[in-house]
Amino acid sequence: MRLLSMLKRCVLCLVVLSAPAINTLAADRFMQPVNAGTASPYTSWATAATNFTQLAAVWQDGYVIWLATGVYHNAALVTVDRGLTIKGFGSRESTFFNGGGWLGFQLQHSNALIEGITITNCWHPDYGSAVYIFMGGTVRNCTLASNTSVSGGGAIYLDQGGVVDGCLVVGNRTSGSGGGIACGYGGTI
Repeated sequence: MRLLSMLKRCVLCLVVLSAPAINTLAADRFMQPVNAGTASPYTSWATAATNFTQLAAVWQDGYVIWLATGVYHNAALVTVDRGLTIKGFGSRESTFFNGGGWLGFQLQHSNALIEGITITNCWHPDYGSAVYIFMGGTVRNCTLASNTSVSGGGAIYLDQGGVVDGCLVVGNRTSGSGGGIACGYGGTI
């Protein structure tokens, strides 16, 4: 009986030692469309931010900004100048960024990533109303719909680099070139 007990402990030790490491979520930050309990530094769904202005005050390289399902309304251009990820928690069909006729995102870091959201109803008087990528950054598995720019890249403009990967780009408009996506001096679609 004692031998059986020792064998069970050894098997348990082997299982624990071979289990994958658990992510502590130390660099994760959270955002919800509505949250009465919002509190910096937004490290849980219970204390999640409700807008990008709140998050921009605390985000750093390596952070993952999780967006709960729902609709987010834009109050200003969201400038991402850090190597971080903005990611929809559900699918791109359930997490929406509605520009409300204003600007969307501007990626200014080669490791900046927007993934798994729908970006809609953005407008820009020049290029790239939903996402303007400057010298790097990636938009992956997103839907970009019903965005408008005047000069080019109705939804996305890649300026000297950047990547658009696995995105659905539909119903965007411009008076210039690239109704959905335009590249100025490079980029990968």
